[in-house]
Amino acid sequence: MDDERLMNIASHQEQILILKEIKQQIEDCSKEDVKFKIETKHWLGLYHPTYSKRTDKWKIDKASAMLILDMAIKMEKQKINNLIDIEIKERMKERGLI
Repeated sequence: MDDERLMNIASHQEQILILKEIKQQIEDCSKEDVKFKIETKHWLGLYHPTYSKRTDKWKIDKASAMLILDMAIKMEKQKINNLIDIEIKERMKERGLI
């Protein structure tokens, strides 16, 4: 397996661990509402390069937050599985099995 693919898998695994950590914090929270804060940066200007930052805050219930995190974890696992599938196909091609 090449280094780039291994680094991608490790990166996705790290994201899963972070998401699980956040999920645990939400489960342990005593309140029923959770705040999500999302920051995005936008490139502005050609001659005077600057970034504009936008912050959005969402107040949602715990169940919705858990669903969002579960879906994000599922997607990260799918990305890992896709990378592994690509590696398997490449090895099978090398051995002439495909």
